[in-house]
Parts: sequence; C-alpha cells; structure tokens
Amino acid sequence: MRTGHIMPTDVGRTQVYSDWMKQTILGVALVLVAFLSVSSSQAASDKRSYTSANFALDLDNFKSGILQKVEGGDIEGAVVTVPGQGESYPTKHLGPVKYQDLQIQAGAGMSAGFWEWIEASLTLKHTRKDGAVVAADYNDMEVSRLEFFHALITEIGFPALDGSSKDPAPITVKIHPELIKMKSPWDYVKPQPSGQPIQSQEELRLLADQAVFPRYDIPNSRAPSLTKQAFRLRIKGIEVATNAALTIEPVVVTTQVVENQVGESRDITPSIGPTNVSDLVFVVPVLASKPLYDWYNDFVIKGDSQQEKTGTLELLSADGRQVLFTLHLSGLGIHQLGPVEDGETKNLKRVRAAVYVESVQLEVGKGAIAQATQKASTASRGIASVKGNVKSGNFLTTP
Repeated sequence: MRTGHIMPTDVGRTQVYSDWMKQTILGVALVLVAFLSVSSSQAASDKRSYTSANFALDLDNFKSGILQKVEGGDIEGAVVTVPGQGESYPTKHLGPVKYQDLQIQAGAGMSAGFWEWIEASLTLKHTRKDGAVVAADYNDMEVSRLEFFHALITEIGFPALDGSSKDPAPITVKIHPELIKMKSPWDYVKPQPSGQPIQSQEELRLLADQAVFPRYDIPNSRAPSLTKQAFRLRIKGIEVATNAALTIEPVVVTTQVVENQVGESRDITPSIGPTNVSDLVFVVPVLASKPLYDWYNDFVIKGDSQQEKTGTLELLSADGRQVLFTLHLSGLGIHQLGPVEDGETKNLKRVRAAVYVESVQLEVGKGAIAQATQKASTASRGIASVKGNVKSGNFLTTP
C-alpha cells in the first residue's frame, strides 16, 4: 500500500491551469475569452483546452460536481472542395457537421449519477445522456456554457500511479456527443434593438457593459483527494508480488463509435462498436518478482492457458484509510516480463510486467460520492443574476 499526506479537496476552486490563448477583441483593454479559452498548444495537438476559475458538470439537469480540466468540444463544418474545370477555381461548400469529443478530468466528490454513468459503460450498458460543462468566474458567475446532447462515454482513463508521487490522480472521461450547443460570453448580452452591425469599439464596450451573467452556485465537495501514491494492487495467487507494486501505468477502457450519416442530413448519428481494455502494466522490486516469473513460465513459456487470473486495483484516499474506487479486473494474462532500470541508480533492481485485461468493473466507495445533489436548472436560469457592470468588473471588459 502506498499512502501519503492528506490533501483536502479544493472546496471552491479548481486548480488546473493549462496554457491559454486569449483572443483580443477590443484592443488591449477588452479581452473576450472564447468559450472556456483556447489552448496555446492547439496547433500541435489539435485540441482545445479550457481554463476558468471553476468548471462544473451538469448531467440530466443535476449538478454533478467540479471538473479539474476540460478539452475538446469544438463544432466543425467539414469543407468539401469540388475541382473546377480548366483553369477555374474549385468551388467549396460545407459538408457534415462534426462535434469533437469532450474530454473531462474529475476526482472524488462527483455525483452518484456521474459514477453510475461510468459504471454502466463498463458493464456495456451504454447510456446516452444530456448535460453541460459550465465555466464560472471567481464571483461564481456563469460566463460560458457548452451543452451536449445524446452523449456516450467512449473512453475511461484510470490514472497512472506511483508510490513516490503525491501528485493528483484524476480520472479522465471522454464523451462523444451527438449534438453540441455553445453559449459564449457574448450570448449573455441582449441583442441591439436596431439589429444594425456594430461600427466601433466604443459600441462594443457599451454593449459589453449590458451583459448579465447568471449566478452558478459551485457544488461543495469535501471528498478525499485522489493522489498517485495511494493505491493497492492485488492479483489472485500472486499477491506477494502485486502488493509490492511501485508504479502502475494508466488503465484505459475504450469504446469504438461508428458514425453514420443519415440521408442528406449534415448531422451524424453515432452507433456503438466494440470495447477494449488496455494492458495492466506495473513495476515491482526484483525481490518480490518470483511469483510473476512463475506465472510467466507457466502461462507464456509452457503455454498453460488455464492460468488466467482475476484481480483488483484499489484507489485510496491520500491517507490510505478509505477505498474510493475499486477496479475489478477479469481475464488477466501475463504476456511480457523483464528487468528495468532503477530511475536513480540505473541498476536492474526492478521488474516490469505487462498483463492483458479482458474486462473491468468499477465499484465506487461512499467517500467518492457527493453527499448532496443540486438541481442545475435553478442557478442556470439567472435567478441570482448580476449585471456585468459591477464593482468586481465585467467578464467581457476586464482583461
């Protein structure tokens, strides 16, 4: 068991800050942050990464908790190019609309509905859900919203673990929506009565002062934090080896989605394909490796296919006292085993094992579930809204 110091969950503020690219709209003074901000690394990774004082997830009209990071969610129109004849220019038009997957990171303290959605996906009972990712500023005012509809979970990534690291260990979930609607900060400004195009930056400034941002009460979570060093791996029959695991690579469950274009519609309807689990890859001290070598010799060298095993991977609270998540692993078969260098001394004092996994089930402990769930509709409809021109500054007009 690897345990560490308690790192209380941040009650009101998400502490993930990615690289950001701010879009200047009113010169130096007026900065409009595009929905949840665009990552400065987008050109290299083709992903959008968002940042805000807080991220929150709404699921089926209920608040599901604070998110640590959000990526993706772009709406793209595929450009179709039709070659011209002779020396003419080609003609272009938009083809099907594509909605990028949303990738979110969450720790303990999310709602029961969120964890049940993940549990159902792992048992292949895939469920489509509606929801929203909400960005709130430091005054808990909703400043942008990304709504998704008929979404499926297509990937669940359980974190890399390391007995020597106290870093956070969030769970990553990739969501494949059938439809996305975005609400940018400018959508909180009432349209001009005249309907005339804006002619000057001063008009933009006056318009921005009329923004009304609804209050979004961030869910309070006192759940224990997940850290990389607090875990326990058990594989039946070789517990002496696996209890001594030093590191574990991420375990990722991926479900393929097949996209079907219906008739002449520009929207694409996804259907579910097969689900696969990545290898369980872990490192143990050479002193604890004998049971692994025995299994490897029986299973790989001698070809005894009856030696598949079962096991569990427990993700613990930082103090090691609570089991927050248990991964039940089935159909385990070792297929690689060999020495690796110690990161510091370069001595071959460690052994790395790669084990295939047929299926994963998730059991969520009580300590990982939010104690109360709030309806999302109350705050999102602006009951406690505040005009943009307040002492703390307007989201649109404060750089």
